[in-house]
Amino acid sequence: MEPLSVSTNRFTLDLYKKLNETSKGQNIFFSPWSIATALSMVYLGAKGDTATQMAEVLHFNQTAREEGSSETRPSSARPKKRKMDPEHEGAENIHSGFKKLLSDINKRRNTFLLKSANRLYEEKTYRLLPEFLQLITSYYNAKPQAVNFKRAAEQVRAQINSWVENQTERKIQSLLPAGSLHSRTVMVLVNAIYFKGTWEKKFLEKNTSEMPFRISKTKTKPVQMMFLKDKFFILHEATMKFRIIELPYVENELSMFVLLPDDISDNTTGLEMVERELTYEKLAEWTKSSNMMKADVDLYLPKLKVEENYDLKSPLSSMGIQNAFDPRQADFTGMSVKKDLFISQVIHKAFVEVNEEGTEAAAATGVLMMRSRVPTMTFKADHPFLFFIRHNKSQTILFFGRFCSPSISSALSMVLLGSKGSTEAQISKVLSLSSTQDAHNGYQSLLSEINDPNTKYILRTANRLYGEKTLEFLPSFIESSQKSYHAGLEQMDFLHAWEDSRRQINGWVEERTEGKIQNLLAEGILNSLTRLVLVNAIYFKGNWEEQFDKQNTSERPFRINKNDTRPVQMMFKEAHFNMTYIGDFQTKILELPYVGNELSMIILLPDSIQDGSTGLERLEKELTYEKLMVWISPKMMESTNVQVSLPRFKLEENYDLKPLLRSMGMLDAFDSGKADFSGISSGNELVLSEVVHKSFVEVNEEGTEAAAATGLMFVECCAMIVPEFTADHPFLFFIRHNKTYSILFCGRFCCP
Repeated sequence: MEPLSVSTNRFTLDLYKKLNETSKGQNIFFSPWSIATALSMVYLGAKGDTATQMAEVLHFNQTAREEGSSETRPSSARPKKRKMDPEHEGAENIHSGFKKLLSDINKRRNTFLLKSANRLYEEKTYRLLPEFLQLITSYYNAKPQAVNFKRAAEQVRAQINSWVENQTERKIQSLLPAGSLHSRTVMVLVNAIYFKGTWEKKFLEKNTSEMPFRISKTKTKPVQMMFLKDKFFILHEATMKFRIIELPYVENELSMFVLLPDDISDNTTGLEMVERELTYEKLAEWTKSSNMMKADVDLYLPKLKVEENYDLKSPLSSMGIQNAFDPRQADFTGMSVKKDLFISQVIHKAFVEVNEEGTEAAAATGVLMMRSRVPTMTFKADHPFLFFIRHNKSQTILFFGRFCSPSISSALSMVLLGSKGSTEAQISKVLSLSSTQDAHNGYQSLLSEINDPNTKYILRTANRLYGEKTLEFLPSFIESSQKSYHAGLEQMDFLHAWEDSRRQINGWVEERTEGKIQNLLAEGILNSLTRLVLVNAIYFKGNWEEQFDKQNTSERPFRINKNDTRPVQMMFKEAHFNMTYIGDFQTKILELPYVGNELSMIILLPDSIQDGSTGLERLEKELTYEKLMVWISPKMMESTNVQVSLPRFKLEENYDLKPLLRSMGMLDAFDSGKADFSGISSGNELVLSEVVHKSFVEVNEEGTEAAAATGLMFVECCAMIVPEFTADHPFLFFIRHNKTYSILFCGRFCCP
């Protein structure tokens, strides 16, 4: 068993360091035994590169070599030997090692409780290889249980969670969250482990008192600090400046080891150097009984309780298990003759409580496997120390932890209507218009489509001109504005009552957007020099064609970047949607239609987040209209059954568009010396001074409500004052009018 323990212990430290990348300054606690056992059951049916990657990450290659070189004939209880593939050479020794260790863990004892169990849940209509089922039962005692994922996924989820609760004395509840199973789930492999033991040398409750726990050099938090003076095995590592102590449980079969840095430097936890330099070889050397000395110790240890949840798909993928999660490359033909299985999720939950009596710890790991068609969207001491619980006979780490701390274009087109010369050319270029007349005719047609009252949703847009009553506007401009944009002219007294005018304009916008866009024009933006304000407002409210069930909405973490998460209310829905995968950009695209299928929300979701980024950077940098239209075309989008997890969110944004439009090439319009709006007023004294935009969107289980407004302010050239703008990760979204392919709203959700 020792080589297997070496492998799992190496995997322990690899995974700890990977989790540490996204958990700086946070508590960590997991069961490497549980995770490795669950993955080993999957490895039993893996082939080719899938098996090779798993073996490398789990360090099984070394185990296979070491045990294979000194292999003795197995007992009659061992399953009949099957012919192994080259990549599985010696793999039987790995599975036999787990079998022996599982048996040793589950021995009946009177002084403490330690147990571990495995279970396999299989879709009753999906045929798994009898050989695989026989081997997993014999090696891992994982009795197969036929269930109905296709028609009763939520019932099966409750059944699995109940089994885990029973195996862990109810310490691990709801291992599988709502929505994690669905009709394409084929198999779930589960491991559960539970431990409850008393200290060989107990702490006395009367010696426990409140003391400060130093989180950093300058911060402390109060903890209940236990105290015991007795003899313990201890080691002081002078080079790396930390101490390690062994705290045995009764019978000495299990011990807790605590690694405590000598002190904290600066604003760190004090653990950084130990974590950076920690290897299995060093840990094994430090914890050898021959290297630790028995000494009288004044021991202070905080009472603690830690509960942690982990979605291990991303950490395991970055560690090297990649093919197993890829529907196109996963090879689990050792489980089924069909090459259509892949791992969709690996979920882990762990619990530990340390008090004067001893320790209670539990953990469970679920590996969810499904059939592949197209990629599925799941549209997850008195200062800090490390600790782990080790099975001493086999030198296997069972638990490991760290305790740290108790509608813009419509408005611009109206401007285009009155612009001339290079001003007109620049605006046309920014709006990507080949023909200005076609553009105006197009907007006239689009307005008619958008404002169609015979729809199952509410969608309307309106335009309005507010002009200084002393300014003479060209009749042709007024007529064209009314004809193409339904934008009537309202005369205002900007000269003497600009604030009253501002409130009147804001009131019109608020009315047209059902109160969602308020104060479009901020105080002070209009003055006595203002001559013309162009305003566009748009409002939409529609229900999803396939609504989300509120009962399936739950709080889940939203990954803002590689290191930070925030809780969101994550909605869940499984149904058929149009979806595609853009391999070059590693991005999923999903279409969520509204009732009537005339409008849809399109979501672009990168696969993962890179260091120091949101994961959207490359997509945003290289995204073009041409690419987008190809990606969401009927040829690319395919209707498929999709598991959608989408955060319920509300966004309200304000933008000053002047610098953005200038940087896009619309320069003359804002330049008092070059602006040519002689199509609006014969005096050609107008220049565009400000362009402001406000938008609102709320997405919930029923559908979407969105509104936006854009305001453009003109002043006289001669008096021109030139003033100098966020569900189990970030995505782009826009709302498209499908009949005309017009993008009505565009947004990015990065941070809830």
